[in-house]
Amino acid sequence: MMTRKTTLWLFLGLWILLYALSVVVPMNMAPTGDGFTRGADRVLTFLSLQFAASLMAFLILLVRPRRGPLSGLSLLPVALCGALVLGLAGVIAFAMLT
Repeated sequence: MMTRKTTLWLFLGLWILLYALSVVVPMNMAPTGDGFTRGADRVLTFLSLQFAASLMAFLILLVRPRRGPLSGLSLLPVALCGALVLGLAGVIAFAMLT
């Protein structure tokens, strides 16, 4: 029987795996396409793996303990997800304003 703590560690491990894969897999892919779209597959692979990691981050919030050392650790995935969203919004805003 899986306890809440075991489920949290399993979700954290899956989140770490997805987050690491979102960096490693696109770097090792050959860019495909011509002209403007060359390499777009790498960006879409990164974004899709980050989307899966952010879904896992929100699942971690559901099983997170209310106090203790794991409580703070389980906020890290959502914080990194939020930082990525804010960073992308900042890049888009900067590109539109310049």
